[in-house]
Amino acid sequence: TLFRSKQWYQRRVRGPGSPTYFWKKNDNTIYPNSDEKLLFSETKQSLTLSNATKSQSGEYVCIATENDAYLFESSVALTVFVVEPPSIPAAPSASNISSTSLTLSWTGTSAQYYIVSLDPGGIEVKSTLPSIALTPLQPYTLYTLSVAAFNSAGTRGPSETISIRTDPGTPSGGLDFTVGL
Repeated sequence: TLFRSKQWYQRRVRGPGSPTYFWKKNDNTIYPNSDEKLLFSETKQSLTLSNATKSQSGEYVCIATENDAYLFESSVALTVFVVEPPSIPAAPSASNISSTSLTLSWTGTSAQYYIVSLDPGGIEVKSTLPSIALTPLQPYTLYTLSVAAFNSAGTRGPSETISIRTDPGTPSGGLDFTVGL
């Protein structure tokens, strides 16, 4: 089970009197204000885990008593899996540069995909791998490129921006010269 922000547990006792509630986590009593991420209701019959973290995994037990007499116990096991945002990709590097294409590579972790930003043109390209072949590009053009990483916890980046100029290329069809004397 994945809990990203809040998980709520509540147990009510019906009947005469006003029961007293307290909570335990892994057999240790939890006290109000012992953890800023644990929020108790005024009567302590509900407990909210806010911005849950892996350290909050465990068995939570709500116990109700009345006049020092045991009324009931209700437990729930909670496992928290934390998904961290990806790391900011390292500055990309370019290879296989020609007049109309280049290959961009970078390093990064924990990303579901990357967004490559390319200017001029304000172009964004999605890649699931830490490299991408960019084509068609314009000959002898200075491009600025950066990379951002994305996963279910958010987006990180962009990386440092690099500037790459494509090769000048060769005109197609050759050149015709006329030399006069």
